[in-house]
Parts: sequence; structure tokens; C-alpha cells
Amino acid sequence: MKETVAYSVSDVKDYINWIYFFHSWGFEPKYSTVAETTNDTYALKSWVNAFPDRDKAKADAAIHLYEEAERFLSEHQELFQSKATYAILPARSDKESIIIDGVQVPFLRQQHPDPHSGFCLCLSDFISPKTDKIGIFAATVASKPMTCKQDEYSALLIKTLSERIAEATVEKTHEFIRKHVWKYGKDECLTIKDMLSGKFCGIRPAVGYPSIPDQSINFIIDKFIGFKDIGIKLTENGAMNPEASVSGFILAHPEARYFSVGKISMEQLSDYSHRRGIDKQEIKKFLITNIT
Repeated sequence: MKETVAYSVSDVKDYINWIYFFHSWGFEPKYSTVAETTNDTYALKSWVNAFPDRDKAKADAAIHLYEEAERFLSEHQELFQSKATYAILPARSDKESIIIDGVQVPFLRQQHPDPHSGFCLCLSDFISPKTDKIGIFAATVASKPMTCKQDEYSALLIKTLSERIAEATVEKTHEFIRKHVWKYGKDECLTIKDMLSGKFCGIRPAVGYPSIPDQSINFIIDKFIGFKDIGIKLTENGAMNPEASVSGFILAHPEARYFSVGKISMEQLSDYSHRRGIDKQEIKKFLITNIT
């Protein structure tokens, strides 16, 4: 079953993780708390005064940036329309692969024990070898050009806000899936802040991130859910266009955790290449930072 949804700014704005927005502008996480501050002069002044004197100027700059972002989202909502598509499919694990609806999807295993679990993890560890399910998703924000000429500052603001709206779209969609579609989280009572901290059951690893470093996995995901239906196109290297797009998998196992694959050996590279059905030299370019 595949579903596609569309959201306005007002639908997903509360799901924005402002930590990463401010990070894109060179601000440390502590400055993102301005988004949690009541928007009145006294509250903002108190917020600034809580910082050491050396940080007050940057705190003032954070307020200005946040107010600009809020204004932009309010006045240019048409620029940030988002869409998501997802499917919940039958799955089972087979060593380092997950068989999704009869299709083998290879993954990589850590070659050094994870510091938290003490095991060498692979995403397939969190799928039953018998009968299970897995979610597949993609979301995007196709930023439209402004009617007036963009300056460099506005262009960067659109880019960074689009990235956050795309992630917020995934957050809201994942919540809906847990509660109303897959229903493994139907009794979940989490605040949005809890969700942004990853306190929901299971994980949502995205392509290109540490547990799925191979960007070309997007070609497999595309075959399952059809990126074109929400306006995503893939480059020859598997990158998504628009850039403010995200794709990945949903695993419901209560012990599933995020991890970084890290460095892999040439032996694992050869095995992965074989399972992907792609020449080793070709697959190397997608995993160059993971090869020892």
C-alpha cells in the first residue's frame, strides 16, 4: 500500500527542528532555544541576558534570524509546499540484506563493535528473518522562485528553511504512520519535542546518513514508491533533486538504534557489490569515505 500526502507550512511548522536550522547558519544548539521563547520583548530580553556577556551579541543575531525565518514562512508560504510518499511492505532479513516485498535490499555491517551496544550492527538485525514489515518513505519541498528578485541572503534562507520543512514533513508523516497506518505506536503519547529527540519506538534511518552511506540505494527506493509522484528526480549518482528532499526506511523494532557503519573492508565491499549487482569499482564511488 502506497500513500502520498501534501502539507502546507502551517501543517508542519511545529515539527521543525530549529537546532539544525541554526546549525546551518553557524549557531550552536544553545541558540536554537529562542524558538521556544515567548515572542515578546521582555521574554526575549531575559533570554539574551541568560547568556554570558561574550555570547549576547550572537544571541541577538539568533533572535533576528529566527524572526526573519518566521516572517518568511508566514509571508511566503507558497514557497514551501511539501509532499511525502510512503509504503509499508512485507519484509524479512537475510544476513546483511532485507528482503522487501520479494526484492533483496543489501545493507552494510559495522566492522568494529558499536560503542553503545557492543555489537557490529546492520539494519537487517532489526528485521525478523521470518515475517515482518518495513516502511519506506520520501519527502520533498520544491521551492518555487520568488516573484521578486532574490538576494543571496533570501536564497540561503529559502534553502535552509526548505531543508527543515522537508524533515518536518517526514516527522509528521512518520507520526501518522506509527499511530494510524502501521499502528505499532497507536498508544504513543509524545510531545513534538520528544519526537524530535527520537523518543518514538523504532528508527527512521535516511539514505546518505551514517547507517545507509550508499546514496545509490535511492534507485531501489524509487522502484518501490515512485519519486516522480512527488516531484523528485534522481541524478545519475542517486542524489535527489530538489535538494530539500529526504528518503529512507522505517523500522519498528523497539531495540532498533541509530549507528554509523564506519570503515568497511574490501572483503565486505566485494560482498556488498555482489549483492547489489553492481561492479565493485562503480559501487566504490558511493562508499569512498567508508573504505579502509
